Amino acid sequence: AIESRIYSDAYRTIPFPGLRDIQNQDILHILKYRVGLYSVYTGYGKTQVISTLADYAVSLGKKVLILAPSIKAMDELRKRIKTLFGYDIKKQRKLDKICTDDGMIRAIVTAGVMNSGKYKDPAKLAAEKIELGTYEWVLGDEVEYVMSPGGKMILDMCTGATNLYGFSGTADKNSGEMISFAQGLNRSVIDN
Repeated sequence: AIESRIYSDAYRTIPFPGLRDIQNQDILHILKYRVGLYSVYTGYGKTQVISTLADYAVSLGKKVLILAPSIKAMDELRKRIKTLFGYDIKKQRKLDKICTDDGMIRAIVTAGVMNSGKYKDPAKLAAEKIELGTYEWVLGDEVEYVMSPGGKMILDMCTGATNLYGFSGTADKNSGEMISFAQGLNRSVIDN
């Protein structure tokens, strides 16, 4: 029952080209699960890993939603995904969203979501709920900042998501130490 929701039905075991050994080891492990938190040190190559996962999901025919807390973080991801895999995630004026032409990868900056007209207008919000319900993989960069009220609202609308992966290269907000799961779900993990 619950295991069928936590564990992936099938997952990749072959290393990804373009990733270092430790990145492959980590990402191949996380793919065993439908939900995961990827907490790493600065300089680890988190943007490379997120980009690789986005491409992998699309290769499986899955629609991908990428969340980032700021325009700067999102621009880094968009640039890397385009450079590595050729996906052009750009502003689609007539669609009023940032996505690839085919809609397989969409990007949302969670800062300011609560003040956006799209999320305040009931008709636009209803359309957005339907749209976000079609994304199967959600990748959250700097997940501790993505989990703002706007980010939580976005995630609540991702009703079709089967795989949710959060990424962080940020230290504990209070003590500045690296967030670790060595002691399980301790106060530092819960707070962040």
